[in-house]
Amino acid sequence: MRFAEFESNFTLPKTEIEVDSMKTLSDQALLDAYKKAKLLNLSSEFILLIEEELKKRKLGSITR
Repeated sequence: MRFAEFESNFTLPKTEIEVDSMKTLSDQALLDAYKKAKLLNLSSEFILLIEEELKKRKLGSITR
């Protein structure tokens, strides 16, 4: 699946469990996902979810 297709099918998580699934990503995988999402100009909602998780992990300075 291409990222554009992923984004068009992406919906915001409906439950806390779905949001918590981001916790299973390693710090590096999360950073890579953030960089790729920004590069591909994916939805701001998706990027915001990643940014919130980066801040929780004290990796928020990367987003500036």
